[in-house]
Amino acid sequence: MDRLRFVIDSAEAEEMAKQSGQTVLQLLRSLVKTTQILARPPISKFHVGAVGMGSSGRIFFGVNLEFPGLPLNQSVHAEQFLITNLSLNAEQCLKYLAVSAAPCGHCRPRSGCPSGVALLDVEGKIYKGSYMESAAYNPSLPPAQAALVAYVASGGGGGGL
Repeated sequence: MDRLRFVIDSAEAEEMAKQSGQTVLQLLRSLVKTTQILARPPISKFHVGAVGMGSSGRIFFGVNLEFPGLPLNQSVHAEQFLITNLSLNAEQCLKYLAVSAAPCGHCRPRSGCPSGVALLDVEGKIYKGSYMESAAYNPSLPPAQAALVAYVASGGGGGGL
């Protein structure tokens, strides 16, 4: 299986928009449905996709991740994945966002303190995660889930995670 892509550079985004007869902002909305396919929700079976454009013009993707055997509060929401993906790729600012579903009530009441974690996979690769908190609805993401986003966004986990 080819490595999944969770970032599109600005030149490619412009070309995709041009070929489809859309503006880049219209392209964001049109990419949401296909982004949902990348979600990994084995518990709820509810696929959520988020597509955003950073200040660099790059397009970023986020999807929800659920983990069998763990409570749903350990899930990664599409918006959380997207914000973490921006951070992992040194994007300074999220300018535009398109999401397939509104932020859930679980995302809204979050608050916490700084923390971090590093995960080591069987190949010896390290995936870092830090506490990700947003002022809008506080869709915070704990460090372990941020590290799992790094793992999935870099091609790890196949279809099993």
